[in-house]
Amino acid sequence: MGEAPGFGDCAGFNTRRAARLVGQVYDHALEPTGLMNTQFSALAILNGRGATPISELARRMGVDRTTLTRNLKLLERRRMIKFTPGTDARVRLVEVTAEGREGFDRAVPAWRAVQKRMIERFGADRWQALKAELGALSEAAAEVGER
Repeated sequence: MGEAPGFGDCAGFNTRRAARLVGQVYDHALEPTGLMNTQFSALAILNGRGATPISELARRMGVDRTTLTRNLKLLERRRMIKFTPGTDARVRLVEVTAEGREGFDRAVPAWRAVQKRMIERFGADRWQALKAELGALSEAAAEVGER
């Protein structure tokens, strides 16, 4: 019994597989810092910003609020971020603490090293082209998802 016709062309399968494998590489590289790739990404976005609505952070990371909130709770327990109420009772804000900035700064060298290896292995020109294509793919997915 073979795979379903056209399954190898499935955009969902192929992008999820690549994302999972690349994520594992970054998780492994960041492991000594105590951060997961998703946590590092959240800190990277929040670092240098003021209090940010969770919904905005979720949108920028391309994840749903529930998943993001679960991941942020781990950072909150480590006192790397803090939650505060927004001006509207429905809005929760998140911001990096001093501990979070320090943890992020300690993790940056590990991230830079793996990022350099990934780009060297994949190719800088190919990476720039793929980055642009991934942006276009994300936009297409957003449009398809709206229907």
